[in-house]
Amino acid sequence: MVDSNNPESDAGLFTVAVIGAGAAGTLATARLLAESAASGRRISVALINSGADVGRGPAYSTMCDAHLLNVPAGKMGADPENATGFMDWMSDRGRPVAATDFLPRWLFGSYLGEHLSAAARRYSKTGSVRFLRARAIGISDLQDGVAVHLADGRTVRAGGVVLALGGFGPSREWVPAELAGSAHLINDPWDVDALDSVPSHADLLLVGTGLTMCDVALASCRPGRTVYAVSRSGLLPHPHVMPLVSPLEMPLPVGASSLRDVRQVVLRHVVRSVRATGDWRPAMDGLRPLTTKLWQRLSDRDRADFLVRYQRVWESHRHRIPPPTSAALAGAVDSGELEVNAAEIVQARPERGRVRVWLSNGRKLEVAAVVNCAGPEYDLNKVDDRLIRHLLATGLARCGPQLLGLDTTDDGRLVGADRHRRVPLWTIGSLRRGNLWETTAIPEIRGQASQLARTVLGCI
Repeated sequence: MVDSNNPESDAGLFTVAVIGAGAAGTLATARLLAESAASGRRISVALINSGADVGRGPAYSTMCDAHLLNVPAGKMGADPENATGFMDWMSDRGRPVAATDFLPRWLFGSYLGEHLSAAARRYSKTGSVRFLRARAIGISDLQDGVAVHLADGRTVRAGGVVLALGGFGPSREWVPAELAGSAHLINDPWDVDALDSVPSHADLLLVGTGLTMCDVALASCRPGRTVYAVSRSGLLPHPHVMPLVSPLEMPLPVGASSLRDVRQVVLRHVVRSVRATGDWRPAMDGLRPLTTKLWQRLSDRDRADFLVRYQRVWESHRHRIPPPTSAALAGAVDSGELEVNAAEIVQARPERGRVRVWLSNGRKLEVAAVVNCAGPEYDLNKVDDRLIRHLLATGLARCGPQLLGLDTTDDGRLVGADRHRRVPLWTIGSLRRGNLWETTAIPEIRGQASQLARTVLGCI
């Protein structure tokens, strides 16, 4: 892979600009190179990222060994046709692992970076990659493609663009006005320096009880400190259970198109799973190939109803944590180092170097800092990102169903304000949530990357 300050170094080739070099951008770039070799279409990929790391993003940047992948190693290969690729990579480096092992996330980030480097070498006869460390701030529609405008003044002309922006920061809707501007609010749960600046004996409040909270709690719990976690549901992610059981498949139900019907079908499927295996997890895993189809059947009203009534229950069952993570959290609860509350913040007021917090369940807390571990913000109208604001303002993109991510066609192409205006812009991963619902895990993203590569190169 080449790091270049000259965005026109491959003039004459069909150029694809991939914006974002986290997991989604890395997988998309590698598949574009592979597809160029398979099709014989020569391309140049401009991989644009504001940071220096390739393959990491927030999820895989953590260097804490306790932050584990939520999917076992045997399912984390970068290519759909080679699910054990991550295992093979570990073995090649003298660290053989079992398919059921849950490994530290930083290892997977290293694997993704090396996977792209290997693809760049393997397919160098038909494709090249140049890495541009810069922030994309705008896109112009040209007669023969698009121009990507960078914050440093450079412009990248391309035949197509892939937005691989990943998830945006946590929602701030819950933040009380008195806390919003306080130094005691840590809005970025991955800001290690901010977390380390809190005295080790001082109590913390984590807002949110999902996967992010689990990570922050693992790094923050210690004797002499109480870490409080709060969310409306108070639900923690369920753990995987070993040994893993194969998914219990279910045919796509005929006629189930309302939320009521889909819920009944899913519950019957879960009951069958419990009777057959003693566990509900095989049922949830068997639903995975059908989830998008079921989501797309629902009306807008039913989708909105699902988000209000069932989203947190679904996510706590669907996005599970490794057994070691579950055991560590349970131990922290038993020791009193972690306390989980089903409540909302009624008031939070900084006072004398602390934050006094009143919860809707009647609890009153005094903590040194409040950490925003709420789920990512999917309503892009509320996201402070210059490129996103530009795309929405110019009509090159519009928000997806239920204001989740961006609206796309089935192949990931952006749908703009004018549905008949076809601009060569695609997206991958979490920005497709409104159309697909399930679109954030590696198995889904690597499948999207394959489809996207074929689609984009088919435009040459």
